[in-house]
Amino acid sequence: MIEGSRAGGPAGRGSVENFIGATPAAKAKSTTAQGRVDSMQASLQGRTQPFTADWHAEHPGAWQYTHPYANWWGGAGTAGLAAWLGYSIGASSSSAVATTTTTATESAAAASATATASEASEASAEPPADLEWMPLGVFATGPKGTADAHIYLQLAVSRKGEIKGNYYDAVSDATQVLTGAIDRETRKATWKVGKGAAFETTLDALTQTPSDVTMKTGAATQTWELVQMQQPKPAQP
Repeated sequence: MIEGSRAGGPAGRGSVENFIGATPAAKAKSTTAQGRVDSMQASLQGRTQPFTADWHAEHPGAWQYTHPYANWWGGAGTAGLAAWLGYSIGASSSSAVATTTTTATESAAAASATATASEASEASAEPPADLEWMPLGVFATGPKGTADAHIYLQLAVSRKGEIKGNYYDAVSDATQVLTGAIDRETRKATWKVGKGAAFETTLDALTQTPSDVTMKTGAATQTWELVQMQQPKPAQP
């Protein structure tokens, strides 16, 4: 049973374990990032926007960090996250394989220079000194290739690499706190939903969208998809 389930919601509907054995919907179109985003947006109709003050008042069991500059929907870029954790940008957890031709090498170098310039600009905006948790973003997630798209993962990381946040099912309106950490040696991020399912992905995947994450519960393992979400626009009256 999900902690913090709302009265009237389907019991256990948002449980991670309920997704085990899920298969793609018959004749369903291939799941795309935009399709998952659209589905997630639709699932919010008639509900309080997640992770706002009003939403937390309705979900007292959810994890909350109050800071005027903590925008949960704003994702962390590669440079900003590396600076926050004290990592070298060049030592990525998914280093590129060296190219074998001069042309490819030069092309990669040019692309790298452009990306570095962009990341340097991004990193120039230092977070407030009193910020304890950097938002990593809000992600729509579910088994890759399935039609289910009503689960949110809201993630944040401390300077020590601790991960906290919330798992939210927009259908049952149920929440569950998640906790984890980023390993400084392997640069892999792992977290658990309550005391149940465990997720694992790379540091790079947390700054890219869409990306894959491995979900494990018991002896079962699945590949889930993470798609970073933009903050929904307020509903029109």
